[in-house]
Amino acid sequence: MEPRQKPVKPVWWTQNQRIQFSSELELGQQRTQRGRIVFECNPSILQIPRPFNDAMPMSMSEGDEGKEQEQEQAEAASIPSICLELGTIDAGTPRLIRLIPPRHSNLKLIQDLHAIDSDSDAEDMDSEDETWDDETWDDETWDDDQGLIDQKANKSTFLIFIPTSLLKVGQHAFSKYQLKSLIFARNAQINFIDRGAFKGTESLRSVLFPPSIETLGVSIFEDSSIESVAFPPTTKLKVLPNAGFQRCSLFSIEIPASVERIEGRAFSVSYLASITFHPNSKLQSIGESSFGNCKCLTSIEIPASVQIIKQSAFESSSTHSVTFVPNSQLETIGPSAFRFCSNLISLEIPSSVKEIGDGAFHSSSLQLFSFGLTKVGRISKYLFYKCFNLTSIEIPANVEVIEEYAFYDCGLKSIAFAPGSCLQRIDVGAFSYCHNLSSICFPSSLERLEANTFDRSSVSSISFMPNSSLITIGESAFERCALESIHIPSSVKEIGERAFAKSQVRNVVLSPDSKLKTIGR
Repeated sequence: MEPRQKPVKPVWWTQNQRIQFSSELELGQQRTQRGRIVFECNPSILQIPRPFNDAMPMSMSEGDEGKEQEQEQAEAASIPSICLELGTIDAGTPRLIRLIPPRHSNLKLIQDLHAIDSDSDAEDMDSEDETWDDETWDDETWDDDQGLIDQKANKSTFLIFIPTSLLKVGQHAFSKYQLKSLIFARNAQINFIDRGAFKGTESLRSVLFPPSIETLGVSIFEDSSIESVAFPPTTKLKVLPNAGFQRCSLFSIEIPASVERIEGRAFSVSYLASITFHPNSKLQSIGESSFGNCKCLTSIEIPASVQIIKQSAFESSSTHSVTFVPNSQLETIGPSAFRFCSNLISLEIPSSVKEIGDGAFHSSSLQLFSFGLTKVGRISKYLFYKCFNLTSIEIPANVEVIEEYAFYDCGLKSIAFAPGSCLQRIDVGAFSYCHNLSSICFPSSLERLEANTFDRSSVSSISFMPNSSLITIGESAFERCALESIHIPSSVKEIGERAFAKSQVRNVVLSPDSKLKTIGR
């Protein structure tokens, strides 16, 4: 058996050496040149030092300063000896053997890196010598095909220490790595962690971000096993990114006061069970599907600062309690925002709301619902579609239109219209298949009943307020319903085809001064 050939030794870059860089500070880029990894970064700020021990003796001074340095020294001693090492396997295969820089380095970037376990060979590095000799690289350490590895190989479990000088973590830097710990240096300066940086990590359970963090990239923890994320009160973070915690194991989070937007799918399909907001929250927007399919989320209190809840924000979540902080500034509830919320029992809309999108409560389990003093001008399409448990509703005075299928196949037993109602039109199928609705009194402002408005409902009695403005009763408006008699207001000019077909109407009364011109077949 032929003896294994020892591969090419790693290349060390001392403080007086520099890798070839571009002139721009384009953090997050990496390319290869002549078999070595080349980072693009401003050469005036980036140097890669030779390896040394993080726990090296530190000078001490008197007083508080000495105690602080002593504490830092103790912290440093708990971190494995770590360094940045560049190596080559052959002329065409660059490999970054170890990725964690010493805390005193000026490295500004971690991007698309490979690593080995920092607890193994790192301990061997901790010696009195400042450099490694040839004995460090024995045959037991090397693999002919993979370069310098240990038994856990590439992407194995290890600790990541982010030094003070690091400004950015690049795209997918640790994606699918089995990280155990992520530690930030005291007074960390890092402000940007790019998209997918920790996506798919399996062993990282918790992260405490430093105050310097300003931007988190899309899908940063998507499909990861992260369970707890915390931000300091002084954080500058303004946005929780799109899909940032999607399908992760996160079960609780406190949103810091600085956050202004929660982007789409931020927590969708996660194990999130508890979410709280800082009392001085500046949150303005809850994004599309941001809490969609959160099957463990039971309650949420929306901060007063929120102005919009976007489409499908809580769709198919298990929340049974949604409340709004007093003096809410909420203006818009987007389409399908609470669609398929099978545990949502009651909801009171803040008076500040001006618009509720189509199907916002479609197929929810609402039993009690109040528009309060809202300024909404319409009951949108499919708003309470198939809300079987909703038994009563009061339509606000500002509402001018009840749109198509708004209460289709709903459990309504009674409908009331607020005094001074401005309702002018009830659209197609708005109350179709309402099998528990027995009576209704229309406001005097109503002008049009469109087609199939009460088709196949159980309405047996209808009435109109004095001085009715009703002009049109649309085709099949009361077809197959339980209506027995009706008094047609004098203002009505048209009754559409099959308006009362297959119903139980026996008496139709027209006023002496009726303006009726057309009766359909």
